[in-house]
Amino acid sequence: MQLASLASSARLIYGRIIIGWNECMVTRNARLKDFLTDGYPDSGLPVQVLAEDHVGTYILPFSCERTNGEWRNGTTGETVQANILGWREVQTGSRGRTIPAQRPTKTQHG
Repeated sequence: MQLASLASSARLIYGRIIIGWNECMVTRNARLKDFLTDGYPDSGLPVQVLAEDHVGTYILPFSCERTNGEWRNGTTGETVQANILGWREVQTGSRGRTIPAQRPTKTQHG
């Protein structure tokens, strides 16, 4: 399949919704705004993490914990071998699924 043909067919998604290539990719900055990037979670707190490699950014498909200065897989306890950019708390939803918690809001005390 030629690139032009592929690009043309990629613009039509779900029959009637037309999007361009630039609308398919989430930018690094857009992903970062949904995660805490300064500091670390409390030790042993399960969190969702945003990682980065030479391809781009991605959310790890398992919860992680920050323990003894290392990021660890929340299920296996193995050290995570990735560059972690940010984290956010997770909650357990129905059927045991993990969903992102709402980002905490900052309040000013005066």
